[in-house]
Parts: sequence; structure tokens; C-alpha cells
Amino acid sequence: MTSQPDPLTAEQLDQIEARANAATPGPWCTDAWEIYQGTEYQPGISLWIGETCRGTSSPEQDRADAAFVAAARTDVPALLTEVRRLHAALEEIRHLHKDSPMGPCPLCIDADAAAAGGDGLVPFPCPTARLAGAQDCDPPHMREGREAAACGKCGTPFAPADTRHDGHARHGLTDYCRRCVDRCHESTDFAHACAVCL
Repeated sequence: MTSQPDPLTAEQLDQIEARANAATPGPWCTDAWEIYQGTEYQPGISLWIGETCRGTSSPEQDRADAAFVAAARTDVPALLTEVRRLHAALEEIRHLHKDSPMGPCPLCIDADAAAAGGDGLVPFPCPTARLAGAQDCDPPHMREGREAAACGKCGTPFAPADTRHDGHARHGLTDYCRRCVDRCHESTDFAHACAVCL
């Protein structure tokens, strides 16, 4: 499997844009292998940009090269706009599918796991975040240099085998047991505040 090239940085995009802006304004056209400014070649009027006639390839190849170079004058700015739009979309995806303080992705659900009786939680980075360039990372409780052995709310030691919806197994990758998370979500107390919600 071939490795993917590194994504273009904002600085690289700015450099490409600066080169495009410094070039003779477009659009450009070609009459065969010579390149001119304008939408179509007008003898004696169109500004000559360059040519691709090398004498070492076929005339068809020279024409194709000239057409590519002429089109690049408008293609490059259009591609820059599209790349920046896609970068912004990826940023939005990373923001929406961020590493939640609760551990799993706040948007994604593993429907197959939920149908099989599991909690359906999808750990960060979820597949969507991975496609957007998110990197693997440890869950929040691991990043703080500790791995909780007990629930951060009730203090009950985690019981990995107790996977009932209100059991004492760890809830996903959080610092809370399933029981506390279940009770937190069902609270009707107007003054409700707990370690899960804070």
C-alpha cells in the first residue's frame, strides 16, 4: 500500500496562491503549442505567454501540454478555493466528532453493537474523525496520568463483568460506572449537578 502524501498546509496553499497571483492574469488559451493571454488566440493582439514545442515529442503531446498549461492558469485558483473549502469542512468534522470529555465520540453510535446488547459507544477517534485526519489518542483519564480503578462519582470499584445498563462496569472510556451515567441521564432534579455533568 502506498503512503499518502502529507496534507497541504495553510502556508503551502498561500505560497501556491502567491505564485498564481504573480503570474500573468488569466484566462490563458492556446492555438496549438503556443500559449497566449485571453479566451482565444487573436493574431497580433493576444499577449504571448510561452510555448511547449520541444521538437522531442509528438505535435499531439506538445498541444496537450500547452492545453494543460493554459488551463492551469484558471484551474489552480479554482483548486485552491476547493482545497480551502474542504479544509474548512474537515475542521468542522473534527470539531463535531471531537474527543468528548466522556470518552466516546458524542455523535456516533455503533448500531450493530447496540442491537447486540452493548452500549453502542464508538471510541474517539471514530471512523468519521479518522477520515478527517484525527489521530489516535488516549482517553481523557489516561492523558491525566492515571487510570481510574473506581467510579469518579460514587467511588465504587469498577466491575468489568457487571455490564447491565445500571451495573458497575466502566461506562465506555469514561471515569464513571454505568450506574452513575444511567442515573445521571434520568435525573429530574432541577438542581441536578454531578461529576458526570460538570
